[in-house]
Amino acid sequence: MGQSVLTKEMATLSKLLQVTMLDAQAFEAAVERGYIEAREDGTLAWMLESNTLLAYFCGRLWCGDKGKYIRRKRAMVWQTGEKTFPAVSLGKVFGCNSLKQARMNRKNNVLPEQHELIDMLFDRA
Repeated sequence: MGQSVLTKEMATLSKLLQVTMLDAQAFEAAVERGYIEAREDGTLAWMLESNTLLAYFCGRLWCGDKGKYIRRKRAMVWQTGEKTFPAVSLGKVFGCNSLKQARMNRKNNVLPEQHELIDMLFDRA
């Protein structure tokens, strides 16, 4: 029998990405909801189309990024985490070389549209 879809997506990630992932359940939930799909060429497809949203997801998953309410801006802003963003590895996996730039462009700025879809993957009770 073939691998389950979930296993196929997780297997696409390098061992380093698997080990350094902060929340494997969030990754699995993204696959289950159809946000991530495996391509036949061995890469992953981000189905929500926004590279900025993918960068936010990856930042949360590998670096501990999060949204934080800033009263002065009266908005939730993107706060980057402490860990190093694995831009090269993620660029290869998702076929997108602009993730690091998308993440840095939004640092301390308003969260991307549809960020709630990503936040729900991590903020489970």
